[in-house]
Amino acid sequence: MKPFAKTLSLGLLALCLAGCSSPTPDAVSDADQSAIDEYLATEAAEQSALAGEMKNADKATK
Repeated sequence: MKPFAKTLSLGLLALCLAGCSSPTPDAVSDADQSAIDEYLATEAAEQSALAGEMKNADKATK
């Protein structure tokens, strides 16, 4: 049992010291900040337009 525990301990130590590989790049980290800003502005405009439509629909039903 002792050799197994020793091997397991050394294996875990090796894994901890090796660490993880670098994370794969994703769309957000590689995106251009101006593209992100443009997307957020478009989304905000769409949300305000939808809010206006909901407000008009609410007035029409009363």
